[in-house]
Amino acid sequence: MEWFGWAGTTLFILCYAPQIYKTKKCKSIGGVSLFMWVVQWSAYTSCLIYSIFLQSRPLMFGYAMGWLITAWWLELARQFRGPKEWKHTAYGVCSKHGMGSCPCLQGDHNGR
Repeated sequence: MEWFGWAGTTLFILCYAPQIYKTKKCKSIGGVSLFMWVVQWSAYTSCLIYSIFLQSRPLMFGYAMGWLITAWWLELARQFRGPKEWKHTAYGVCSKHGMGSCPCLQGDHNGR
């Protein structure tokens, strides 16, 4: 049954690859909710502490990798954010256009 834990861990790690690739390639965090990533990093911190208490290796490895990947993405976001971009995408909502088809996220008034 432990292999289910390892399989899930592998899938969780792989699910971050497209977002990190896009962020590095575009050098932009447009359209990404910063708030979600901060909450996710906090959740990984909490779950990692709990998994250490349980001594569950699949959970410890998965939460540690999730914590590191999330921290890496947050560092990329810090490096690539523009002054307006941070404001518009911090909660995944543009204060000027609302959610969804916001021109900010396509670069119309973000200076790109």
